[in-house]
Amino acid sequence: MSQHRPLDIANRRCGLSLLVQVEALKRAKILVVDDNADSRLLLREYVAAFGHESLSASSGMEALTAAAESHPDLILLDLLMPQMDGHETLTRLKSDPDSADIPVIVVSALDDTQSITRCLGSGAEDYITKPIVMEVLRARCSVCLERKRIHDSARLRLQQMEEQTESLKQNLLEKSEELINAYRRLADNGGTSERTKEEGINVDRGLSLQLSAEERERLRTLAQREHGILTNDDHLIGVIGALERIAASDSSVFVQGETGTGKELVARAVHKMSARRRGPFIAINCATLSPELLRAELFGHVRGSFTGAIADRAGLIAEADGGTLLLDEVAELDMEAQAMLLRFLQDHVYRRVGSNKLITGDVRVLSATHVSLEDAVERGTFRSDLMYRLRVIPVFLPPLRERRADILPLWNMYLTRNAKRLGHTTAPSSPALEETLLAYSWPGNVRELMNAAELVAALAAGREPTVGLLPPRIRQAVGREQHDTIAGPSVPPLFAAGSEPKPGTTATPAPRGRQPLTLEQIEAALEAENGNVTRASKRLGISRVTLWKRRKQLREQNES
Repeated sequence: MSQHRPLDIANRRCGLSLLVQVEALKRAKILVVDDNADSRLLLREYVAAFGHESLSASSGMEALTAAAESHPDLILLDLLMPQMDGHETLTRLKSDPDSADIPVIVVSALDDTQSITRCLGSGAEDYITKPIVMEVLRARCSVCLERKRIHDSARLRLQQMEEQTESLKQNLLEKSEELINAYRRLADNGGTSERTKEEGINVDRGLSLQLSAEERERLRTLAQREHGILTNDDHLIGVIGALERIAASDSSVFVQGETGTGKELVARAVHKMSARRRGPFIAINCATLSPELLRAELFGHVRGSFTGAIADRAGLIAEADGGTLLLDEVAELDMEAQAMLLRFLQDHVYRRVGSNKLITGDVRVLSATHVSLEDAVERGTFRSDLMYRLRVIPVFLPPLRERRADILPLWNMYLTRNAKRLGHTTAPSSPALEETLLAYSWPGNVRELMNAAELVAALAAGREPTVGLLPPRIRQAVGREQHDTIAGPSVPPLFAAGSEPKPGTTATPAPRGRQPLTLEQIEAALEAENGNVTRASKRLGISRVTLWKRRKQLREQNES
């Protein structure tokens, strides 16, 4: 039986007299659970005085029934009761999903730390010891009810937001499905249909949209500002427009393009535009690892599953859970990894290497390659069923040589960025250099242009960038062995045309009449060779000792 020591009359009258000062609370439903009739009556009087509705239960079983039927806003629970005590009642209330969110205040004559800790650890909101002080009870009830009100309000807002998000997502999915179906109709028919033309879809070279001038400008600005993609190419802007429409879908996107065209940049744009943008984006180049290590890296492994597996590893699919995984150079996957990937794409389950346990994964898979998957299928090195799974939404990125309008804007952007990094001002490129850039075929695409801009920025050192500062292979390819001069002291190319060193060979020195090497040229060569003095001296066509002495001399001059 519970121990109850009733309040003395003076204390009770004093407590009731304070009610006129109590700010009225929103009427709540409070369940009083106590096996002692006097205690129940007293607590119900207090609850009524607080302006709330009271319910009562004389045992733990009655409390569980009342909670299920009435779902009160708060429960005042005695601890010492026969048959089912207060702690067991509390545990069962919190284990039932229907009553787990009802706050419970334990009211007991027990005042030991063990009882208090045990109840609070089992989910009680508060613990009050008897005899009860009316103002204390009012304050504790007020805090619990306000907390529950805030929680319920937040939950309602969250539910409304989820419903709105789901509605928006459904609309986007419907639009995405229309776009995907249009592509599939074209693929099935083997040509451009009138309907796809009307829908503004161009799929001759992957998915792309035909856009109005206003929409084109909006997407061009969006691509540069949000995704770091600088382009004036209609096809590439149309690709961004198509990806914007289908981003809400979880369909697989396949990006095909030559090395250096920006496949990972486009994949990141898909991730940032999707509902998974708050999740991780993880990319792996499938050509950089052996087949065994690649499977372990992707799907994870258990300790001892292969030589060198000294500990369990979750794998990239697990790390990308809730986000996006990009498989770059996907054509390099071996047949075993292809089978494992196909299973994951179909059923969203996989096994770690060396384990029989199935794991569920929530990952959107994007893939990219610079080769033709159709050719790989014909050669028997790639599964056709996996190709169709990966190529639900195909995207083609044109090479830089087909995007002539992008060459100079990209060049100026990377040149300015590198000059700023080096602390140099940026002078406009010479007309001859710009002609050379436009005439070159850029087999390495944007990545090759980035590297060339980095070299020229270092060598120009704030002066006018000229043809003579370009890598020899570019000048040779365009047929410009003569380089223009710059204002001030001339800066010759690092090598005579055609003398760029090949791996394992020594550079052919430039003619003796050239100007002495500058510190920027030396630092650029060292950076290009990752600090290796021997290779840098070969690149410059001088000895290691000469490089060291010249560098020291120039540094001392700068310091003085």
